[in-house]
Amino acid sequence: MKKKIFQLIAAFAVLLFAGCGSSGDKTPAIRFTGEWHLSQWNGTAPTEFDAYIVFHEDRTFVIYQQIERIGYQSFSGRWAYDGNLLSGIYDDETLWGSDYEVAIDETNDVLTLTSQTSIGEVSVYRRTTVPEEIKGSAIPSMASRTGIARLL
Repeated sequence: MKKKIFQLIAAFAVLLFAGCGSSGDKTPAIRFTGEWHLSQWNGTAPTEFDAYIVFHEDRTFVIYQQIERIGYQSFSGRWAYDGNLLSGIYDDETLWGSDYEVAIDETNDVLTLTSQTSIGEVSVYRRTTVPEEIKGSAIPSMASRTGIARLL
């Protein structure tokens, strides 16, 4: 009896994780959870802004961004992943400016997000740790409509 219950649980887990990735991809959507730093935006390195994003396994996120070297602000909310599209909503209930097609390189260290708008903005992030001084000094913001928070 115990063996049958274990087999049912194992079969359910396999089905659950197989359904999380795209077809042919046995890795769950959770593989992009972690901390990321923006390295390219629309093909060039950002010069007037800087951004980090943290995707937590509990489907929450925090964006740390600095515009024109004024200081970092933080924006938080919830994210969802369906197929290969990432979407989100800020804590003030504002939706992200777009859904994003997700691509992750073979090393799982480069995350590319392509907006589903007519402009098709492309943001490339590299896996890294958000510096503690940024986390500690960022000013929490509920106003998702300001600045570059529309990157997501």
